[in-house]
Amino acid sequence: MRIIKGFSLLLVLILLPVMLFASGDKEEGSSAIVSQDWIQVDENWNVNYEFKGSEIEFTLTAPTTGWVGIGFNPSSRMKDADFVVGYVKDGTLFVQDSYGVKSTSIDSDTSIGGTDNVRGISGTENNGITTIVFALPLDSNDIYDKTFVQGDSYKVLLAYGKDSDDNFDSKHRKRDSMDAVLK
Repeated sequence: MRIIKGFSLLLVLILLPVMLFASGDKEEGSSAIVSQDWIQVDENWNVNYEFKGSEIEFTLTAPTTGWVGIGFNPSSRMKDADFVVGYVKDGTLFVQDSYGVKSTSIDSDTSIGGTDNVRGISGTENNGITTIVFALPLDSNDIYDKTFVQGDSYKVLLAYGKDSDDNFDSKHRKRDSMDAVLK
């Protein structure tokens, strides 16, 4: 019996740090560069933004022919974040206003009682790189959307899917997060 208790204690002591590390919401070793009006994570993976009247316009680029996405201010991992996910198929832009319903999943705002407030502007796929341009209202009055205030700090989540994942529900191929002041 002492051997079983000793083994159980040893197992807990070994697994506890692994579980704590795996449950964290901070991207380890993010190499993102945050500037006044853009964030660059890697070559061909960036976001530019500009406040325009009552909207904020984003240009999101990633090295994929699948979906690209951005999220703002999660409470934990993906939960409670305001997301926009988009992809280009046959030259047409598809974008969706989404919300982090769990730590690792999102649903469209409309499926959980909110409104779709993203305005798709354009989208392209060239040489394995997808670029989408869209705008969000600074304040949509939707409980599933964040309010954007110029000069405020936001936790920004960026991700993209595998090549040809032209949908809103497949798992990301790569992700990163950083804090940024949107100016």
